[in-house]
Amino acid sequence: KSKHICATTNNLQSLYTGVHSLPKTFQDTVTATRNLGYRYLWIDSLCIAQDDQEDWAREAALMYKGYTYAECNLAAAASRDSSGGLFFKRTGLHGQCVAQNVRGDVIDCFADDELFQKEIKHSPLQQVKDSSICVTMPI
Repeated sequence: KSKHICATTNNLQSLYTGVHSLPKTFQDTVTATRNLGYRYLWIDSLCIAQDDQEDWAREAALMYKGYTYAECNLAAAASRDSSGGLFFKRTGLHGQCVAQNVRGDVIDCFADDELFQKEIKHSPLQQVKDSSICVTMPI
């Protein structure tokens, strides 16, 4: 199991050494963010000094805005810890095809809601109590 990485008042500067020094899930998240065309990324545990009660209280009170108004929220729902990564091969979630193009290729498919909810409910992310990271810096 990987060591949990979070920002503290003592290690904040060392977290700016580069993406390569972060665990795989964080690296994959940076890659996904860049590929989606975004310049900024918020990872709760890296952005808030976890040992600074004042910083934590101030930022925690505002976090809902970030998640509510974000254009995109990424969740590493299948990763057991920060070393697991963001991307996985999935076992087929059988669902309903929403659209097909003229050649019959599937454009979008969504798993039926009950199956999707079951997968999310039992995902490793639901077992994590402190999964937040916070860094707002150009990537």
